[in-house]
Parts: sequence; C-alpha cells; structure tokens
Amino acid sequence: MEIRVGQRAQVVIPLELRRRMGVGDGDLLRAELDDGGRLVLEKVETDPLLRLIQAGQGLFAGQDAVAYQRDLRDDGYESGPA
Repeated sequence: MEIRVGQRAQVVIPLELRRRMGVGDGDLLRAELDDGGRLVLEKVETDPLLRLIQAGQGLFAGQDAVAYQRDLRDDGYESGPA
C-alpha cells in the first residue's frame, strides 16, 4: 500500500490499516525507525483512568468545582435516591 506525503509532511493512514491497528480519532501513536530504516507506527495504549483525568482537564478552568456543585444543588439538580 502506498501513501503520499502531503503538505507539511502529513500522511493519512488508510482506513483499512487504522481498523487493523485499532486506531481511532485522538489515539496516540509512537513512530520509530527500525534497523532496516522502515518507519514503524505503534498504537500507544494509555491507562483508562489517565485518559478520563485528561478528558476532564480544564473543565472547571477559572471556576471553583465545589462551588459549582453547590450551585447545582441549590438550583434543584440534586441527585440521589427518590
């Protein structure tokens, strides 16, 4: 399979290869050259807890998260058993 190098040295990994690698949007890949000078791409498996923490970074930027929760409770958004 041949892949053309585009502007700014970008390459597109064909869908068939992405599926076989189990790679989706936002996944991290590691790129290395092997001893034969071949480019090797490998999916980096990340800890699910770390991914969850990273997904929430900046969610409360400039805001006190505890105060936000109190405001939600005060507005009648309290959760729990009925």
